[in-house]
Amino acid sequence: MAIFRHPGWMSIVWAFCALWITTAAAESVYLVKGVEVTLPLKDEKNQDPQAIGLALAKEQAWLGLQTRMLTSADRQRHLERLREYKSGLDNLVERVVVQSEKRVAEGANTRLHMVVDVTFARDAVRKVFDAAGFTYNENAYPATLFLMAQVDESGAGHLSEPGQSFAKTMQATAARYGVTIIEPLGDVEDITNLSWERISSKDPALWNWTEERYGTRKIWAAWYGMESAEQAAPGSPPAAIATLVESDANGEQRRIRLRVRKGCGGPSGAGEGQQSCLDGALAAKFVEMILDNWSQDHAVKPELNHVVQLRVVHERQLAGYADFLKKLGKVPGVASVRTAALTARDALLVLDFQGQDEKLLDSLGRMGSQPERGQGELLIRIP
Repeated sequence: MAIFRHPGWMSIVWAFCALWITTAAAESVYLVKGVEVTLPLKDEKNQDPQAIGLALAKEQAWLGLQTRMLTSADRQRHLERLREYKSGLDNLVERVVVQSEKRVAEGANTRLHMVVDVTFARDAVRKVFDAAGFTYNENAYPATLFLMAQVDESGAGHLSEPGQSFAKTMQATAARYGVTIIEPLGDVEDITNLSWERISSKDPALWNWTEERYGTRKIWAAWYGMESAEQAAPGSPPAAIATLVESDANGEQRRIRLRVRKGCGGPSGAGEGQQSCLDGALAAKFVEMILDNWSQDHAVKPELNHVVQLRVVHERQLAGYADFLKKLGKVPGVASVRTAALTARDALLVLDFQGQDEKLLDSLGRMGSQPERGQGELLIRIP
């Protein structure tokens, strides 16, 4: 087998591999970022506050991981069993990184505020879920462009100015579920290219533009309103009414309509405080419903977990190879990719894949080349 002998080629290829590894880690469903905990600096037992904070962060991260990998119905159904795993969290956690730690004065008291990133060990979590017979999702929901819209009396939709309060609430709520929300810049280029008509008509050129400008091929568009006092039931506060449309580059659209009234208290006309409360309830329900649908579509059955060897013949077309790796990481069911061997003209990749091989073959075929079955491996050629 020929091996790279020129150090320049080796450096370039390993650079692409390093880029792939970095990208894959950043998009991993097992990395729970930005867990915030606040606790007293001293307690009655004189325990180390940092140690307590890290333990609390792991517990919060474990709950966050469950929202990404399991549907809300399954989380509720297996609530007690999932709680039992808290006692063995150290066996499931691979790495903990404290991003910030500061003392915050609150009157006469001082509290410790920590922001922590927690990475769970994929194999350990899979082993636990497989043993319990859970179906689960290992595909992180992609970064998404979020747009606010308005619908006039004729039913026609129009995009609104970015930066509205509900958009900010959606952004914060989605972050807790591990979803990155991107707000549009609102500049001339956006005004020229973004329109409700192009989203509704599933214009293919729009998705190419959003990927180039914002790094995503998925859009959420929402319109929002409050009942008037006259529309509300007697003695009840006005409800918040919102619709969210989830669209992607495959031309699929899903519309969710929600009404939220309860849980915010106060009589009719409670003002901005009530609307802020309703914003949070709506955003949480929207994100939960979207992720439930995502988890069901990407559900992994333990018996479908397996390893696939994929040989990629790139003939030194390294730009094409890098683009292929980027697309491969987005294929449903591909949990991770490792480089097993490199030569001047090809690379042997090892994929952790969950699903039927026919679906993987179909996905590879739609990436531009027809995969071939070899002895113990699949082979694909970069055009």
